[in-house]
Amino acid sequence: MADRSDAVCDELAGLSLADNGSWLDITRLVDRATGDLASGETVRAPGFTLFDAMTSIEVMDARLDMGMLSADDARAIADWDFGRVLTLRQALWVALRLLRCEMTWHMSASLVQTLYTCNYFTCEYDSGGRETSNPARDLVLYPLVVATGACARRVWDEYARENLFSDEDVQFGAAPPRFFDECSARDAERLLDRAQAHLQQHGNEQDRAAVQSLLALVAARRHWLRALVLLDARSVDAAARELDAVRLAWPADAGDAVRGAFDRKCMRRYASAAPIKPRALLAGADAAAALERMARDLRDVLRALFAAGSAEHAAYAFQALALRAPAPLPFVRSAAATAFLGDACVRGREPLDAFVRRAVLEAAPAPAPALASLLRNDGARVVADWLRT
Repeated sequence: MADRSDAVCDELAGLSLADNGSWLDITRLVDRATGDLASGETVRAPGFTLFDAMTSIEVMDARLDMGMLSADDARAIADWDFGRVLTLRQALWVALRLLRCEMTWHMSASLVQTLYTCNYFTCEYDSGGRETSNPARDLVLYPLVVATGACARRVWDEYARENLFSDEDVQFGAAPPRFFDECSARDAERLLDRAQAHLQQHGNEQDRAAVQSLLALVAARRHWLRALVLLDARSVDAAARELDAVRLAWPADAGDAVRGAFDRKCMRRYASAAPIKPRALLAGADAAAALERMARDLRDVLRALFAAGSAEHAAYAFQALALRAPAPLPFVRSAAATAFLGDACVRGREPLDAFVRRAVLEAAPAPAPALASLLRNDGARVVADWLRT
């Protein structure tokens, strides 16, 4: 057994992709290596370290092996059909599940566990005109998908500022999909307007509940998108008004499921940066409540920060945010920090060094001679430069 193991180890150590750059099939080699192993024994190459062992995954277990598909996974993939003509109830189900994915992402999940799982993010729609053979998909679902992408792009850009804790994995995964940049925010809002007009003019008595739920989704998405755009433009008062209008109640009837619309094992397509296993999505009512809470928390902290006249009051605003229960979502904390301090200005209007000087003088109205000299000799600017870095 030792001779066979040594031979196999030598063969494993000699494998290389340098010759032709293609995958090597080592199935027979592994079968030969493990044929005589007893429980607890292992065969490894000389360079296989404890770190490699700790970061490896168990294969052939559908719960842990992202490349292995269970029977349900395989059936769902086989059932996926982008050309399927959707009903309004089916469009509602996809849109609601997409919202669950989005809010789970905000809860520190990764893109490949959430938004990437929606197959409708990666397809070409017939959205050129009102005449379409699939109106629920092209005139209702497509605007909601595009607007979700437009929102996610702005959230992603905020996350890229890295105002996050180290264990918040919202950026883990591949680069944003194309639907993050499918349309400008203005075009996405126009599509939402078209979806609203279509829903108000179509739908029979049987679809009335689905139509009302979809209209509520369109309205909430429009307000959330506007708020994010206004935050980018530093129009804080207008953004707070839009955030105040974000309202969504989870419907009692969530529509009809569309098999294959979501691929929970999509991370197998991003193997170089994928988490080990899928993540459970937020429940429907929890997702709707999380969206409202995120909008409310962000509205409150923005109003408090921009109403604060002194540095001390601004500090109280951040402290109040930190003490909220449940804890504010990562995006709220990051967006509040960016709105308060961005482009070397505090609240978009006061240079950082001037704010530092004012904060010091507030804390010590009659500063000691050495401190007064420091403030006169550009000390505030030095501190501000340090804060920027």
